[in-house]
Amino acid sequence: MLASGLVSELHNGIDQLKSIIHPTGYRNIAAFLKRDAQTQDAIIQVLNKYLGPWHNPFNRLCNIKIRF
Repeated sequence: MLASGLVSELHNGIDQLKSIIHPTGYRNIAAFLKRDAQTQDAIIQVLNKYLGPWHNPFNRLCNIKIRF
């Protein structure tokens, strides 16, 4: 996940997300976008660390077939 790409996509699409997601999620995204760039990068690095296993093709294949 590229930090600048994620931030720009969230910034451009936040108004469209407002009608789709829970209000708390919308507020959290808005709060994330208000942070300075250095803090945003740090948050995205931590996010990438924890979401790393999802980038594994085997895990992705297994999760596509499983419905919770």
